[in-house]
Order: sequence, then C-alpha cells, then structure tokens
Amino acid sequence: MTPAAPVGIGAKCIKSTGGVSTASTTKKTRVTWSAAAHATGYTVWESKTSGSYSKVASVTTPSWSSTTLTAGLYLFELSTRIGTKWSSALSNASTTVKIKTNGRHCTG
Repeated sequence: MTPAAPVGIGAKCIKSTGGVSTASTTKKTRVTWSAAAHATGYTVWESKTSGSYSKVASVTTPSWSSTTLTAGLYLFELSTRIGTKWSSALSNASTTVKIKTNGRHCTG
C-alpha cells in the first residue's frame, strides 16, 4: 500500500519573540502540511537550490521547525511513511522562504 504524498504544504518564518508580523528576526522556518491517512510519520526534505533535496528530519506529526538556517532561498518537500516498509513519492514544493544575512532575516 503506497501512501499518498502530503498536501497543503506551507513554509513560514518563525516570528521572533518581539512579534514581528511581516518577517522574522530569527533565521528559522516552520513547515506545516495536512495529515495523510494512515501515516505513521513524515520525512522532511530541504532544498537550497531547486531540484536538489536533502533529508533533514523524520517526524510523526504534520509540522516541523528548522534549526537556524544560513542565507539563501529554501524550498521544502515531504514524503509520508506507513510503518517501515511504505513511503510516498515526494510532495509538491512549499512556498519559498528567503533567509538574509541582515535586517529582517527571514521572509516568506
């Protein structure tokens, strides 16, 4: 039974404790998605250049927060897992998150 890839993927900046509304002074992002039927876990994939993705996390809930990111443009994709034998294809990419080196560090 091949599971469906996650849908409804969004990537947003994590707001600083100061509550910045349009961007963040942190360099972190939160990725969320709709839970998939029968999923026992999800794999988060990250790309700093479109087309080349690396596995960055395995989680059991439909959300994940990054560690501090370096400057660049980021996209995220996900796959659904059911147990240890079944995994979906990768999802569509999230919206782009831009990490800058100065000012408001995260936009997206």
